[in-house]
Amino acid sequence: MKFVRRLGERYLWVDDLCIVQDDPATKQPMIQNMHVIYSNAYVTLIAASGDNSDAGLPGVWPSSRKADQPIPSVAEGLAFIYTFPFRAIKKAAWATRGWT
Repeated sequence: MKFVRRLGERYLWVDDLCIVQDDPATKQPMIQNMHVIYSNAYVTLIAASGDNSDAGLPGVWPSSRKADQPIPSVAEGLAFIYTFPFRAIKKAAWATRGWT
């Protein structure tokens, strides 16, 4: 909610909260229409670093993001900087969901 407020937006769709998760008759039609919901989004955020909906978004609060990015030295005065979160995202619970 804090991130949405910082964007100056008023509304937030949280699929874990807006779709009844324990009722297959309600859940399935909503899942089949996720492309419509996401296509009308201003921005789509994914909490890929967390294991559940309580994990939050790293970096929204001070000290909530690890800053341990590996920067290997390639040669004298030359470093290879790459974004490592993609490895974590592949292992995250988010990557197991069918409609994201």
